[in-house]
Amino acid sequence: MSSRGSSSTLSLPLRPTPKPTVQRRHWLAVGERAAHPAHPPPSTQAPCRHPRSVFRVPHHNKLLDHKTVLRYVRLYLKIRHQTRWKDLDQGNTVRVHGGPGAKFVSTGAGMSDDDYRFGVKARLNQVDTNSVLKRKRQTSRKTCRDSTCSETETLAHIGSKIRSALERAKSTAELRLKQTVPEYTGAALRPDIVLQNVAAKKMVIADLAVTFEEHAAGTRHSSLQLSHDHKTLKYQPIVAELRLKEWQVQTAAIVYGSLGSVQPSNFKTYTEKLKLHKDEARQLDLQLSSHCIHASHHIWDWHCWRHREGQRSGNAPRAPRGSGGPRGAHRRLEHGGRGR
Repeated sequence: MSSRGSSSTLSLPLRPTPKPTVQRRHWLAVGERAAHPAHPPPSTQAPCRHPRSVFRVPHHNKLLDHKTVLRYVRLYLKIRHQTRWKDLDQGNTVRVHGGPGAKFVSTGAGMSDDDYRFGVKARLNQVDTNSVLKRKRQTSRKTCRDSTCSETETLAHIGSKIRSALERAKSTAELRLKQTVPEYTGAALRPDIVLQNVAAKKMVIADLAVTFEEHAAGTRHSSLQLSHDHKTLKYQPIVAELRLKEWQVQTAAIVYGSLGSVQPSNFKTYTEKLKLHKDEARQLDLQLSSHCIHASHHIWDWHCWRHREGQRSGNAPRAPRGSGGPRGAHRRLEHGGRGR
């Protein structure tokens, strides 16, 4: 406002023109291309002030929209967290879990509360073995609590040790259940399942394996895949001899993890080779996965019970603090204490 002269003038600053955002520039560029011909004359062609921005990634040929960019960002974060997780001992089995083997986490799969808690804790390597207690700095020794064993006490060690003991104790029962392959005169191999059609000369040889899940960082194959390959190659001499006798032979391996993981090829074995319906194959995978967790829980309970019995008889060293097994952990949870 000016007070000199007969007229007064009001001077206001001009409002700056807002710059278009990235999305606005994109639609402006699209609108200009739609409104004008592809190759206008040089006299009427105006330079574009805001050229269209292009976002590409090396493994994707097409232009990425907003949803695709967000999906790649989320995937990158998941892979980053997974890589950091696999570097820890709790992440040695993370790449094996999934599919039917992880169904019990959301549905329960008919498991008891004790089995469910054990399955979750075991997959995260939080069961109170001596190696885990040493990692938590609750004990100074990580060897097996069995006085006759000097190896590191882990769930994989406990499962393999007890499995070999049960095989020695029940060898006669297994011989009655397993049968040698007919028409084969070589080594006395006894697969778990032999399905044959004598009239058509067709045979399917399948073997069952339960192994501890492990897929550490830097390894190409998981322990389940290695067991599958071993079981498949084990019966190749039988296949070679029977094919010389004009038999059509197929081999298959059914592999489960001791903590409930399921080998992806099991479904194909059930449906294509053993001729089960798809619904039956899915249900069988879920039931056997839950049964493996239940059996591993009982093996751990038996291992802790045997140690407690040895303590009472004076033949075993005293257990470190917090190593009372899952039963002690459940007892602490019921009284509102810590579960670990």
